[in-house]
Amino acid sequence: QGNTRLMMIGIFELMAYISTHFTLQPGDIVLTGTPAGVGSLRSGDALVLRLAGHEFSAQVA
Repeated sequence: QGNTRLMMIGIFELMAYISTHFTLQPGDIVLTGTPAGVGSLRSGDALVLRLAGHEFSAQVA
């Protein structure tokens, strides 16, 4: 149940830094790691992303 408030570097600072090395395009996804205490993914685990009122899900094969 982590969120971006728990990140060591704020999301805006992170995007500013990344954009000095890469050209970011609309729809790009930046992976930032996981909150403390998260374990490895296993076959059958469900992943859910909630962003701006949309929900995306996938299941680990």
